[in-house]
Amino acid sequence: MKHAKLYATLLTLSVFSVFGQAQSRDSLTLADVEWNVRELAEGVEWKSYHFRDKEKLFGTEEYINLLVVDQDKARETFRIAVCGGEPEPTSQMAQKADALAAVNGSNFSVAPPYAIRSYLRLDGQVLSEEDPSGDYLTLDSLGRVELEYNTRVQWIKAPTVLGCGPALLFGGKVLAQKSSAREPRTAIATKGNTVLLITVDGRSFRNSSGVTLSELAELLRWLGAENALALDGGNAATMYIRGEDFDGVVNHPSGNGKFNHKGEQAVANALLLCLPEN
Repeated sequence: MKHAKLYATLLTLSVFSVFGQAQSRDSLTLADVEWNVRELAEGVEWKSYHFRDKEKLFGTEEYINLLVVDQDKARETFRIAVCGGEPEPTSQMAQKADALAAVNGSNFSVAPPYAIRSYLRLDGQVLSEEDPSGDYLTLDSLGRVELEYNTRVQWIKAPTVLGCGPALLFGGKVLAQKSSAREPRTAIATKGNTVLLITVDGRSFRNSSGVTLSELAELLRWLGAENALALDGGNAATMYIRGEDFDGVVNHPSGNGKFNHKGEQAVANALLLCLPEN
């Protein structure tokens, strides 16, 4: 019995050691990579990279787009766009608003009446009280982002509030997750007054496998994020950059089952980065 317990203990320690080594290797890969970087505007930077071959993440290929917005420097601010009746592609909502950049927003029903499956308060008006999650993306009157974790929505004074989640990071600590499925992902994170928007492509063997929620949390922690929330993922995961090819869709949405820029799924809402309205 003692030998069995000793063996079990050693096996457990071995598993944790291998897991820790893999995490260390992945974090070093991320730290050393030479991102494709473009400055879109003052305080707004777009980064992308295809992790593959000797630069795999989490043991597999990953294609990542990252938007970094310094809210102290950028003229552009954030707003929530809501579809008019039926879902619309993120790129279409972004183009209508002449947004510099955008990502898809919160969960919604893919069947009529396409109801938002999260709380939504837009400029002080509550449009949906569905599923108050406790985790929220908020915008103040100037369109600046803050993330709320495990909070009663009644306590939030911001005029615009979108229920998101699950929460991935709080105070720099990775939060436990229920799902272990690798999927395409979109998330928002903050470090100080800087906002990170990230998409990780998925469902494409040998191109980009997607990540689990725990892997997404680790990825954002390695990027320096303090707080982070998942947005809608799967086929909805989309990043838009104005002026880019393929109607501005820079990631590889999985809605058409192909690794290209044409699989964008219509969604109920999106997070836009725009010049302030007059």
